[in-house]
Amino acid sequence: MPKISIVIPAYNSEKFIDRTINSVLNQTYKDWELLIIDDGSTDNTKSIIDKYSQSNPHIKYFYQENGGQGSARNLGVKVAAGNWVAFLDHDDIWLPKKLDIQVAELDKSKNAIGCTCGAAFFNENSKKIIKIEWFNLISGSIFRRDVLLNVGLFDDDKMLIGLDDAAIALKLQAYSFKTQEIFLTIPQILVFYCISSGQLMKQKLKILNSMIVFVQKYSVIFSDNAFFANTYKGIGSLSAQTHNIVDAKRYFKLSLRVKFNFEVLILLFSLYLNYRLTIMILDLGKFLRDGVFWKIKLLLLYKKVNLNIYNFPGAIVK
Repeated sequence: MPKISIVIPAYNSEKFIDRTINSVLNQTYKDWELLIIDDGSTDNTKSIIDKYSQSNPHIKYFYQENGGQGSARNLGVKVAAGNWVAFLDHDDIWLPKKLDIQVAELDKSKNAIGCTCGAAFFNENSKKIIKIEWFNLISGSIFRRDVLLNVGLFDDDKMLIGLDDAAIALKLQAYSFKTQEIFLTIPQILVFYCISSGQLMKQKLKILNSMIVFVQKYSVIFSDNAFFANTYKGIGSLSAQTHNIVDAKRYFKLSLRVKFNFEVLILLFSLYLNYRLTIMILDLGKFLRDGVFWKIKLLLLYKKVNLNIYNFPGAIVK
């Protein structure tokens, strides 16, 4: 029985699935099985996966009617043979020592329910690394399988586009508080999280609707003020960017009501002055967070960062 079950949910993934699978095959840690859940693809995803599954007994293919990422991940957890489950999105990439480093840390801990690591965000269009983060819940994490089953797995509501990870984070937080078990964080860049500007723009309205559904569904269950204050701020920001000024004001006010934040206060005040001023402030904040602060963090944590991020083919730091 493998120690780690790796789950890749794949939907119309023909463009990226090759390199994602190869990033698993290139792992220095070898005690794993790879479960690829085809979430109703209509392109050549299956034929590409078959090329690997037919020649490698550690790679298994499963098909389901389209149910969304949460549903596909849940199927992966249910059929997993390992005691630990690692998730990898169909277009993301693991660096070769990712599993080795995480398993070593988990083996040292007696009460860990999982661990995560840092990720470098790689823009598919510009071929540049645009920011880093030190906590990547999905492609950067490994979870104890019994804990995932205990908290009820991922929310498979198709309205929660891109937010099933936030929902599982709240569930794991509640579980960890109850059991006093911990979730480890490894301050190393071990994942490339791949995005494209066009894709993000197309998804903006869907993400906005998903965030609204998310807070309606989970704010009555969990009471993490900082988390929901930040979520309301995100909804307000997306509302402003999609020219919905009324909702932007409403959610900025909700954010301040839950937890005061000076930046949110400025954004709300700017909406009453001039909508364009709000957009300028949002753009400035994004530039500082994604274009400046992460580089400072990179310099401060230089010795802790896996410098292989600079060796990714075609990638340069912006």
